[in-house]
Amino acid sequence: MNDKTKIILLLIIFLMIIVLGFINIGLISSNNSQSEFNRTVSQASSIENISDMEFAKYYNKSITTSDESIDVFKNKTNYINEEILILQSFDDKSGNDTLKDYVNLEIKRLTSEKEAFDYLVRDMENYNRYKNKSITKDYALGVSNQNTMELERISNNTFGIKSECEYYLNMHPDIKEVLVNLNVDDDFYANNIQYSNITRII
Repeated sequence: MNDKTKIILLLIIFLMIIVLGFINIGLISSNNSQSEFNRTVSQASSIENISDMEFAKYYNKSITTSDESIDVFKNKTNYINEEILILQSFDDKSGNDTLKDYVNLEIKRLTSEKEAFDYLVRDMENYNRYKNKSITKDYALGVSNQNTMELERISNNTFGIKSECEYYLNMHPDIKEVLVNLNVDDDFYANNIQYSNITRII
């Protein structure tokens, strides 16, 4: 073999090493993104599970006070804020746009759900002001009606976001399979929004 052939062979081998290195780095990066996704979603889901269990205790009570309702709704928003922060941290830890897009849809869902609980707090605070005679019945009813309309709008928005999530997972069944295998809260992969009547207590 002459020197020219040796140099060409060395260049080809060198280029193959570089290409294989990039492929290997891409695979490692993809595996790291998937591991980080699994950890992030599992962590957020465990908070949602705790939050749902606490809310179910309240929801299943036959009688609650407006102050107790306010505390429960505020507690629920605190849990949701915690979930959102965990999910937002994923953006900096992953280069996988498909996983990022899904996580961003979940952040939208949680933000909409949080908005609903904020309105429920306002409605209970409105009731307390009426009960303490600091506002009139007509004013309280007007505010309550406005809150009810906002809650219906938010509920429709949340349903739309959950439908969007469900569609996204149908387009990416591998992500849905991961979520099911991780045994995360089904809010992360199913459009199971439950409507409940808003009871007017005035």
